Amino acid sequence: MKQTELIRKNIFFFARFYTLVAAAVMITVAVITGSLVIGDSVRNTLVKRVNERLGNTETVIFAMNSFLDEAILSRPLLENARGLLLMNGFISQSEQLLPVMVWGTDDRQIERGTAKVNPRLAKELNPVQGEIVLRLPATGLVPSGSLFVTENYTTSLRLSYESILSPEEGGNISLKNDQLLPLNIFVNRQELAEILETEGRFNLLLSDQLISQTDWEQTWEYHFSGLKTNQQEGFTELTSERIFIQHEVVERICSNHSGANHLFSYLVNSIENEKESIPYSFVTATDFYQNQALASDEIILSDYATKRLEAHVGDRLQLSYFTSADLKPFIQIQSG
Repeated sequence: MKQTELIRKNIFFFARFYTLVAAAVMITVAVITGSLVIGDSVRNTLVKRVNERLGNTETVIFAMNSFLDEAILSRPLLENARGLLLMNGFISQSEQLLPVMVWGTDDRQIERGTAKVNPRLAKELNPVQGEIVLRLPATGLVPSGSLFVTENYTTSLRLSYESILSPEEGGNISLKNDQLLPLNIFVNRQELAEILETEGRFNLLLSDQLISQTDWEQTWEYHFSGLKTNQQEGFTELTSERIFIQHEVVERICSNHSGANHLFSYLVNSIENEKESIPYSFVTATDFYQNQALASDEIILSDYATKRLEAHVGDRLQLSYFTSADLKPFIQIQSG
């Protein structure tokens, strides 16, 4: 048998196997090509989404439970940084409250009394026209867990609609790891700060520079977060403009100063004994007084309170007061 004839018969005999191999190769190539195309498309979509939400931002610093003094922006490390006020809010529409992210900004050319929105919010408000009633938390520098301040206490800001900020202009900015587009409204930061009584402060810092922990620590100073020190005779007093000092600050101070004294002042409804009663007084809890530790059942009265109650050493007193689960434990720290 000739060689050509042998080859022809082999091809004819194994034709069905060759067909299956060719089909498998074609399917494999199609799957791999499709995966690469889809993967590249998803990657481009994710990159586009990140660029829409963060732009050229490399570093985000968010003061979750406090505010930063805008004086920090004068530091060389932050010469290209932006300070913003960011918070949750609601827009009243058709007897409903639409949850939105409120951005108080200086770099969007937003005049007082006006607002810009991103495309998704514009669609939700369709048609956007006339006046926008924006509702905001009204706690300002005082935390929501403080005495007589509740999370339901809000203020409103009436704004006129100006325009839509496109995604290319940063309208879809967001710090959330969420697939949904945000509902963003942009207002004048100075006006927002006045409403919230946080003038000269912001809670969000965005920088186009990559800021390391070391660089930040070298730039940071305690007064940028509203902490103040007062030199007293024999000790240094640390207080916060937000009334309560953050727990992390307290831990850091106590780790470096073993003799730190915690003080916590609170309004009580009454101080009373079997004879008399004093309504609405401030009581300060402390670890020790004049270098003497106080036991859990001990109290020191001022001269006025002693005379008013006709109290003597060893008398039993009763304090009546309201409690709040959200109150932070410290108001002042003294370090000798």
